[in-house]
Formats: sequence, structure tokens, C-alpha cells
Amino acid sequence: MPVQFPRCRHPAGRVVSRLTVSAVAGMAGAFQPSIFSTGVSMSRLKQKASGSAVTLFDVYYEDGSRSSNRKVSSALLGGLDGDEPARQVIEEQDQVIAAKASRSVAVIKKLIRSN
Repeated sequence: MPVQFPRCRHPAGRVVSRLTVSAVAGMAGAFQPSIFSTGVSMSRLKQKASGSAVTLFDVYYEDGSRSSNRKVSSALLGGLDGDEPARQVIEEQDQVIAAKASRSVAVIKKLIRSN
């Protein structure tokens, strides 16, 4: 038999307007929070960040190695130069990586947009 109680705060932060009295494992009168529709969703959809669009490229090097999904800002692409700005950005990234790893810079053979 449900009993009305004053509004209180649920541990999860939601406002619960009622508690129910139920017999749990032979314990008559044990209180359990009753979760009613409070209009608050338990989970939220993750929103994509606006303005951070990137284009992914697969990079093939002359030594036969391949690097997949290299990120380049989409704002740099789409002009008359096509994907040439992406080559420059990836070459700069490769120079920084090679300097940190103490190795030589690999020469890019071709760039292909990833799907």
C-alpha cells in the first residue's frame, strides 16, 4: 500500500515526490525510494563539438610504410590547391615526431583521403 510522504532529495540529486512502503524479505514497513518520471534523463547524449572538423588521410611513404587516419583541419582544405596543404601539415607533423624519436623523416609517396 503506497503512503504519501513530503518531497525529498534522492541521492542521485533528483527530486522524489513519493516513497513506497513494501514488504521486503519479510520486513514489513521497509522504505524504498520509488523512482517516478521526474522529467530528468539518467543519461545524456554526447554532443559533437562544433568547429573542430577534421579530414582523415592515409599516408604512404617511399620506404613502403603506411600511416592511417592522420588528422588535418578541414579549414585548410578545399581551395584551389586541393589536398596539397594536407601534405604540408603532415610533413610538419612528421618532422616533429622524427625529432622526438631521434630518427630520420620519411618521405611521403602519396596521400589518400580515408573513408
